[in-house]
Amino acid sequence: MKKIILILLIGSSFLFSQYVEDALRPFYGFSSGNPLSVAIGQATVAAGQVLPAIGNNPANPGTQRFRSLSLGYCNGNFEGSSSSMSQDGLSNLQFIFPIPVYQGSLVATAGYNREHDYALMEKEGSNSWREEGNLHSYYMALSMEYMKNLYIGTNFKLLRGTNEYLYTVEDTSGIIKPEYKGYQMSIGILQRMNPYMNIGFSVDFLSHINVEETWDETVISEPDSGFSGTWEYEMNQSPVFRGGAAFFLKWVNLFYEAEVRNWSNLTFQSDLENLDNDLSLDPTLNQKIETELSPVLNHHFGAALHLPFLPLHLYGGYQILPDPYGDTEKHGISFGLSYLLQQQLSINAAYQKQYWEVDGIDQEWNQSTLSLNLHF
Repeated sequence: MKKIILILLIGSSFLFSQYVEDALRPFYGFSSGNPLSVAIGQATVAAGQVLPAIGNNPANPGTQRFRSLSLGYCNGNFEGSSSSMSQDGLSNLQFIFPIPVYQGSLVATAGYNREHDYALMEKEGSNSWREEGNLHSYYMALSMEYMKNLYIGTNFKLLRGTNEYLYTVEDTSGIIKPEYKGYQMSIGILQRMNPYMNIGFSVDFLSHINVEETWDETVISEPDSGFSGTWEYEMNQSPVFRGGAAFFLKWVNLFYEAEVRNWSNLTFQSDLENLDNDLSLDPTLNQKIETELSPVLNHHFGAALHLPFLPLHLYGGYQILPDPYGDTEKHGISFGLSYLLQQQLSINAAYQKQYWEVDGIDQEWNQSTLSLNLHF
């Protein structure tokens, strides 16, 4: 929180520049998407046949033998020290289409996914700041059974999103609104070791985002004064590596995923010739990213309980998410269910809560997700 306050105070002094937070923002939000992925704490890299979705491994759909259509909706709520805010919208739209082949499997997947939610609302005396937005993707994936029980897959995403910051600091109010456009590519491998165990690996090896950011600021006591400007810049995220395993017992499944992200390798690029005269670019920004941000190892745990004699499946998950600055870490808990309404129609629901502490103040993010799935 101190970093955000500092940025706004700097902005109110009309010294406009780029900061480490500008490079981090698009890639660092509250995870969202498919309810079953959310319910098992995003521990999806080896989920395989029990997850009718891509999750974190584009090889997963290769295990599916039936077509399916999924549509989901979510509602999230941020709770801060002095206020709260909520936002909602489409969480996922997915179509899985197995393609008939002579041997093995070939599965195409396409859809929409809500990748991240951005949310913050705080007040401190007469000062206030609010952040709201999301990053979503339109994707196409192809997965196949390359050898018996060995699946490979690739996924291409078009990334789109917006993030809006409203702030009032002392006698100054303003709005910062970056718009995101980019792409991401990933590959994955899933190995069914035996009927009781899967192992999976995936890499997001290309993540690129273009940003067009507008900034408008006004001195409240002088309505005709102020500043407005627009500039464009680009960001690249270093590869994200994931690996894990899933274990399948008669009525219980267990999932684990480790995720390695090197935030210090984010790179920022900008064309100085396209910047307005009133804007400045810190030439040492990439060096500051390397100094201020750190690599992290995220842990995701999940479990599923398949009740006998009932068309009901229960899920739970837990996450450990270290902060990129090394100051603290988020923890996440989640649970959900899947219920077969009819032979070809099921309903999935999930709830997740992420909680952390900033300067001794507890904060949390809660989200509920609901989807309908048609199998045919």
